[in-house]
Amino acid sequence: MGEYSEGILHKLWDYELSIYNEFARVCEKYGFRYFASYGTVIGAMRHRGFIPWDDDMDVGMPREDYEKFLEVAPKELGSTFELLEARKTKGYVLPFAKLTRSDTTFIEATDTDRKYHSGIFIDIFPFDKVPEDAVQRQKIQQKCWVIARLMVLCDYPKPKLPSSVKGFKKQVAYFGCYVVHGLLLLFGQSAKKLQSRYTAVASKYGKEHDTNRYAEFMLYKYEDNYGKEDVTYSEEELLPAVDMQYETQSIKVPQNSDAYLKKTYGEYMTLPPVEKRHCHFPAVLKFDE
Repeated sequence: MGEYSEGILHKLWDYELSIYNEFARVCEKYGFRYFASYGTVIGAMRHRGFIPWDDDMDVGMPREDYEKFLEVAPKELGSTFELLEARKTKGYVLPFAKLTRSDTTFIEATDTDRKYHSGIFIDIFPFDKVPEDAVQRQKIQQKCWVIARLMVLCDYPKPKLPSSVKGFKKQVAYFGCYVVHGLLLLFGQSAKKLQSRYTAVASKYGKEHDTNRYAEFMLYKYEDNYGKEDVTYSEEELLPAVDMQYETQSIKVPQNSDAYLKKTYGEYMTLPPVEKRHCHFPAVLKFDE
């Protein structure tokens, strides 16, 4: 993992904020609900800005607002901004969207084989309404987990595997990935089709039931979910979002950011040890192309 010079990191932060502000502008114009999420909220609460070693921003939206944003964004975004989403961007296989600066290039060191252009970005995560019952909820989460990984295998038969998979197990795992990739192609599957399926599964309960509990299914991982089986949030913890200082401006954060972060990370105000201070250090970074 490389390290940024202070000047480059601060320049990157300026670009991140320009993307966030464009995202917020569109959301405010249409009345879409949104809030910072994950490390961006830690940064706001603990540092009143970016986590000192961090290099991205995360935002969340209730699924209803997220889908509406995807509809209007292409015609509303400024000319230097581009929305990446699996149903619209060939080669993009993540079940959440990214908003990027198209006049830049940011290629993560773990993502050098991708088939689309991406600049400096912010992640946009849909939060879905979920059952109160943990068993029901986990059935939905597990389906989403499987579909998300099939999306990757549609376009990338040799994905990044967990660091714990090594040696012969790694060879077997990659053989299995190639087999699944071939079967997906044989049966006419694509990341676009699977994204539609993912969305249908993730949002089905919220469309059919009145509930105020939310989950963000990308947080659900068999291998590492911050030590929890799943994490959910009440609507009152997330909405309505409130303003909080972030660098020299303000951003929207969850209504109860303390509760949100404790559920997600535990004791978030304590700095992690140096070896756990991760970022998305790129293989290629270009400004103002």
